[in-house]
Amino acid sequence: FLVGIVWFQQAGNKLEDVFPVQGCIYVVVYSCVMDTIMATALELPRTRSILIREYRNGWYALPAHQLAILLTLCSLMTINTLGLSLPIYFLVGLRLAFLPIVVFVGTLALLSWIGVAFGLCIGAIVNDLKQAQSVIAPTLVPLLLFSGYLIPYAQIPVYFQWLYYVSFFQYAMAILEVNEFMGRSFDSCVSHDAIERLMEQLPATCYSAIPCIVEGAAILSKDTCFKNGEDLLRHKLNIDPDKIGRDYAILGATFVVFAVASYYLTR
Repeated sequence: FLVGIVWFQQAGNKLEDVFPVQGCIYVVVYSCVMDTIMATALELPRTRSILIREYRNGWYALPAHQLAILLTLCSLMTINTLGLSLPIYFLVGLRLAFLPIVVFVGTLALLSWIGVAFGLCIGAIVNDLKQAQSVIAPTLVPLLLFSGYLIPYAQIPVYFQWLYYVSFFQYAMAILEVNEFMGRSFDSCVSHDAIERLMEQLPATCYSAIPCIVEGAAILSKDTCFKNGEDLLRHKLNIDPDKIGRDYAILGATFVVFAVASYYLTR
């Protein structure tokens, strides 16, 4: 609820609404993953002694135990995600349509599953909360830092750009930003074409008096003015709206990789 109150009704059809909505999406994505990881990272350390004893007694196989833990935690975190995402969605004033709501909740649920699997990986190699924190921060901070929000992709040094492509935060944010901005028309924008038409209508004698003003306005409009969400996504946010399926596939593959890794680390 705090996120919803801070960004209360910040979404809209003006370009100045884009940055607050991006900030809200970033905080929601971060909170969804971090809350899940911290809730699950200590699950194995708390039950390790019981697991070892019952496994040695032959009461169950480790794959069955790991699958049961994974499915149970994913189910619980999906419910938790519903409680987190729906109030924020309506308080912030995001797109009020059935499909965008489903995409928003579904993406955050998938992120929470990644958090569960990653948390189980952490729990398999640590013994307490202090050790877990020392592993989580160095692993996730680079992925957050180079997710494209704190540092835009164009400004990421070449030798760090690979972190942008391995950051699952980036793919989740891309899905949610396409979900929110695609199809929007921004009504507070004077397009570059309009400024060029204005320049054509000016008398020739006026150009000597205001060349810098006209030129500066044209440059400013070209760099910052986007008439619709698709232009904003492609040219400002470095997001291809046509690759949402790929982004979902990468998030799903990330979950599978962490889930399999958690099993082998637990062994």
